[in-house]
Amino acid sequence: MSSVYLSQASDWQTMINELPSLSELHLSQCQLEKFLTSSHFNLTNLHVLDLSYNSLKGQIPNALRNMTSLEVVDLSNNRFSSSIPSWLGDFHSLVHLDLTDDYLTGQIPYTIGNLSSGQFKNLEYLSLRGNHFSGPIPKNLGSLSFLNVLDLSNNQLNGTVPKTIGQLSKLRFISLADNSLKGFISEDHFAKLSKLEGIDMSDSPLVLKVRSHWIPPFQLKYLLMSSCKLGPKFPEWLKT
Repeated sequence: MSSVYLSQASDWQTMINELPSLSELHLSQCQLEKFLTSSHFNLTNLHVLDLSYNSLKGQIPNALRNMTSLEVVDLSNNRFSSSIPSWLGDFHSLVHLDLTDDYLTGQIPYTIGNLSSGQFKNLEYLSLRGNHFSGPIPKNLGSLSFLNVLDLSNNQLNGTVPKTIGQLSKLRFISLADNSLKGFISEDHFAKLSKLEGIDMSDSPLVLKVRSHWIPPFQLKYLLMSSCKLGPKFPEWLKT
């Protein structure tokens, strides 16, 4: 039902709760503005939830708290303006989590690293791009060993980049661009990233510090590092 005008449908949660066998729910671009705070979703068979491109406000609703069987959650392009709830780390079946451009604040919770502990599923896609997150990148993001895409760009993250990022052996794309991150990026940050195809660290004052004869473990298709310090000599590793 994506792109169906539902801004006047105040009972949409109640009606959806009467579909207990529902496995996918797509309500993108429906002009939804709020959740019923007293209502919960009882959709125990739901695996895909797409509420992107709406006008949902406040905090990520507790109505979702018991939907721990979800594999795909797309809440991007809303107006939540709150922090990520810690209970999101209990969604051990998650494969895809998109919270892009949601006005979210606070720090990235340490519990996000718990999304690696699914028995059969593991997080492969994580986008927190375009929010107002501050503070450090949690070190335990390095435990998300099945991650293919990690996008933390366009936030207010500070501190250094944890070396545990270098353990994400399945990573194909990483973006840390447009933050206030600082310090050194060393060979350890790329230690096991042999499948990496794209890096975006632009508009962050990071310093790349590697050996002059370093040969990267990856073969990149694109690299964005404006505002980073790569010198004093032309980086020989680009020739690889």
